[in-house]
Amino acid sequence: MTAKSFTGVLTAIATPLGGADLRVDERALRAAVERQIEAGVTGIVPCGTTGEFYALSDAARRLVVEATVETVDGRIDVVPQTGALSTGQAVALSRHAQQSGAAAVLALPPFFMPASRDGLLRYYGALAEAVDVPVIFYYNPGATGLPLGADDIEELCSAVGIRHVKYTSPDASLMVELLLDYGDRLELLPAWDHLTLTAFLSGARSSIWGAAAVVPELCVELFDACSRDDLHALPEAWRRAAPLFTAFGTLGYVPAVKAASALLGHPLGPPCPPVAPLDPQHHPRLASLLRNAGYDVVELEAAASAT
Repeated sequence: MTAKSFTGVLTAIATPLGGADLRVDERALRAAVERQIEAGVTGIVPCGTTGEFYALSDAARRLVVEATVETVDGRIDVVPQTGALSTGQAVALSRHAQQSGAAAVLALPPFFMPASRDGLLRYYGALAEAVDVPVIFYYNPGATGLPLGADDIEELCSAVGIRHVKYTSPDASLMVELLLDYGDRLELLPAWDHLTLTAFLSGARSSIWGAAAVVPELCVELFDACSRDDLHALPEAWRRAAPLFTAFGTLGYVPAVKAASALLGHPLGPPCPPVAPLDPQHHPRLASLLRNAGYDVVELEAAASAT
């Protein structure tokens, strides 16, 4: 695998769906990617959890990756999430991502049937052998049922030559331990909205961030303030951001992200069934939080019809 280092905000982008059969809306996807680039993010992560990879066919995942890479056209990094329930499927998706032009691949461990330690080593070893781009270990114990300690994560990654970890867990202590004790061997990309600020202040140089799918400008503002050690701008930006992040987490992440995007005039369609769209009764709260964060909001009725 080639060496790679990430800096800045990498957006875990949502997947726009439309039509009676809820296929990938390629036009809306390309528009969403352009908006991210204009906001100053340094990477796009298609087919992540925010991108509803679990509800997409392999063909749809390939389409999303190809359209994203083509739209980006080398301007920023594209890092598709290629993890799957089987090693063979994950390898095939990872090879396709590399062939399409991905800078790296992010791979969630198999979920539903948690792998053993030996199974994890085989899974990530196969991915590392299958592609020349970096493989990012996706630590998400809530989804995989695989809680690990800092030593376990470092040992697994070291055994297969992985140097990057996407960290999706509310355990701040473990995150800081990884940053401080293993930062010379592992590059941590935090993904839990409320822990990104702590991560940046603890030495993280980049984040794979679902909230950036809605408010990329605000996420970039937070990262830049941390990078500059701007103790005036940072608390003010966090004051605007934190309540919005709380709403995403408590209302149901994907439904809230898609509803908030529609409120900003960037409709992405509904979540993939059986996940239901956000109840319109919550739209006024989201609209208020978006306005407080500095964003203009469209009419609530128009936003509701867009989801």
